This record gives sequence, structure tokens and C-alpha cells, in this order.
Amino acid sequence: MGRGASIQYLYAEEDSIPDGYFWCEIFEGRHLSFDYHFGRQVLAVEGFREENRLDRFSMWRKTNDIYELPGFLKAIADSTEWFNIEVIGNRIIECHFRFNDDFANHTSDVIIPIWKDRFYSSVAGDRLGFLLDKTVDMDHSRSYNRDMKQIQTVSLEVCEYDKEKKVLKLTSDHIGMPKEFFVKSHKTGKEFRFIAVGEYDVLFDEDGWDGELQIYRPVGNCSTVDYMVIYNA
Repeated sequence: MGRGASIQYLYAEEDSIPDGYFWCEIFEGRHLSFDYHFGRQVLAVEGFREENRLDRFSMWRKTNDIYELPGFLKAIADSTEWFNIEVIGNRIIECHFRFNDDFANHTSDVIIPIWKDRFYSSVAGDRLGFLLDKTVDMDHSRSYNRDMKQIQTVSLEVCEYDKEKKVLKLTSDHIGMPKEFFVKSHKTGKEFRFIAVGEYDVLFDEDGWDGELQIYRPVGNCSTVDYMVIYNA
């Protein structure tokens, strides 16, 4: 979508926008992409642009960021198998009825584009492919579906709930301290995904709480729970 984009200074007395183009104010901040599966966030990645280029990224990396969709988009995402948005500085710039296929068919947390003008000419287009920082898994055509099935699920009825603080607690003897998991309501059957907090979260502890506990944030709209703690009993 960035092809042909440029930074221009517009003045009221001039009409300098060519036919087929539109203008938008410059957004500043992190460029993030989020995937939702029937309204439930399943992926967050951050893009890092090449210096002085609006149409190229030097790297995409998975993150633990959570983006709560506004009401009208949440209603659409809830009824759609795959929904993707991109944001810059928390402002939505694109919406798609698809998932981020750059992170399908492999297990890498980081992808680095390879551009043909850096290597050799090719009829394949400007972007030849990606460098991956982990072993590529080509045996699965839909890595999302595989990964979703492998995530553990715990019943809400075995959790402790502090209503005043909006905190769920669970002892580690149920599922250990995984990177992510689902909590399923034994009454409604509804599931919420929880992901371990990352370095950008105020609850993050770089020493990992000495292995005694792990803190998780819910993915998506979960107004009754701020975070969850799994601890050693």
C-alpha cells in the first residue's frame, strides 16, 4: 500500500495532488499489524521501515501487544473468520478480510524481506522473499490452525478471581507456566486467550519473578479481567 507514497507539504492555494492519489496527515509511532480469528486476537507483529522509504520494511517481528477493536469493527471481526488491521501510533490505517500470510507456513518470530535491487534482478517482483530466524516448517499449509490447536485450555472454575482488582489466579500445577493459553468458562463455554506479558508491559519483570510466578494479559475485549497470575503453590 505504500508504493508511490511520498511526504509532501500542501498549501491551501495549490492543488498538487495527482489524479489517483489521496493525502493523509503523517502518523508517527510504532507500525503494528494484528490478526483476529472470529474476533479473537491471535497475532501481533511490528514492522520496522527502511530509512527514507515509505514503501519498504527492513523487518517484521512478533510482539505481545494487544489492540482492542472499536465497537463497529469488533462486530465485523466477530462474524469474520479472519480480520487484519494495521495501525501507526494506535491509529488504524488499513483493514483487511484476511490474515497476515507473511507469518504463515513457518514458526519464525522475525522475518526480514529480501529486495531484488540488493541482490539480482528477478521477474518475481521487488520482494523476492524473507529471511527467517528459526527453522521453517513447510509441512503445514495453515500454521495458524495448527498452533491454535496446540494451545492449552484451562477451565475457569479452577481459577481464583479477585473481582475488585479484576485479577485471575491459578496454581501452576494445572498447566505449568506456558507462554499462552486459553481460559474457558464452564458456564458459557466462551474462551479468552492469555499471553505472557512482554518487556513493554508495566507488569513485566526482567528477572521473571525468580520462576515463582508469571503474569498474563487477556487478548481482545475482556472487561472483567485486567491480568492473570499463574504461581507456584
